[in-house]
Order: sequence, then C-alpha cells, then structure tokens
Amino acid sequence: MFLLYPLVVYFGLSFLEPRWLALLLIIAAGYQFVGRRLHNTTRIPLIIAVAAATGFTLITGSQYGLLLYPVLVNGVLFIVFVASLLHPPSVIESLARLKEPDLPRAAVDYTRKVTLVWAAFFAINGTIAFATIYL
Repeated sequence: MFLLYPLVVYFGLSFLEPRWLALLLIIAAGYQFVGRRLHNTTRIPLIIAVAAATGFTLITGSQYGLLLYPVLVNGVLFIVFVASLLHPPSVIESLARLKEPDLPRAAVDYTRKVTLVWAAFFAINGTIAFATIYL
C-alpha cells in the first residue's frame, strides 16, 4: 500500500474530495498496521505521521495533509535512525542481531555506518518529496 501511495493520492484527488480520500487512507493504513509486525520504535512514529497527515486533511479539507504524508514518513524514519545512532543499538545493528546475536566490533561499526547512510537517504528522499508538492 505504501508503495502505491503516490498513485493513490494523485488519482484519488482527481475523483474524491480530500476528506474522503483521507478517510480511505486511514482505513488502509489501519489494516496495514494491524497485519504487519513492525517494531514499536517504528510503528508508533509511523502511526503519528499517518494521524498528522490525514488528520490535517480531515479537519481542514486541504489536500496538503495527504501530499505531506511522504515527507512526514521520511522525517519520522530519519529521526528514528538518527536517534538510534545517538542511543545505540542502531536500527541496522538491531536487525543484524536478529540473525547473528554476537556481532563482532567491526560489524557493529559497519552497521552504524549503514544506519547513517539510511538516515541520509531519508533526509534526501523527504526533501525531494517536499519539493514535489509544489511542482
């Protein structure tokens, strides 16, 4: 669903009032969150992003809440990844330890670098998503 979000919003805004589209997206997101096993450090911020974006649209009727959702998701993921660097273990290290609980020091250092790369990706991707709102 999240991969199709841009297309759903683009075409949905052509046929539906933003409030109705926001309501449909809340239902779809709720279904996704119930059916997926996301770690709480990711689940809770993503739920907040969905609530903020769709809530803004439901209250104001503006399409900008829906358009800002990808920006919010990238911002939330950026914060989660950076926070994990400041308060280890990093997100990638946690994922790596699921497969190999006793990581050597070199692997931990590598996972921190990979986490930093992902944080940079989310920052760049969020910036691009923000720019596309006004194009």
